[in-house]
Amino acid sequence: DYYEDTRGADLEDFAIENDLHVLNVGLQYTYSRSNSRTIPDITLASVDLAEVVDNWKVSTQATLSDHERCS
Repeated sequence: DYYEDTRGADLEDFAIENDLHVLNVGLQYTYSRSNSRTIPDITLASVDLAEVVDNWKVSTQATLSDHERCS
């Protein structure tokens, strides 16, 4: 299911106004707890930086956080 609150709309407006691109690829969860998993983490980049980022992914390495590392 898709749900966007006002924070999502504000972030989208910010990205558009600043010509930022979303680097996230795929549907792998970036946050998990015992009772939920979501994708709240978004990687934004300028046009120039977005052109050189290759193979963006959510890391499978263990972390000490409930957020996964993106690289």
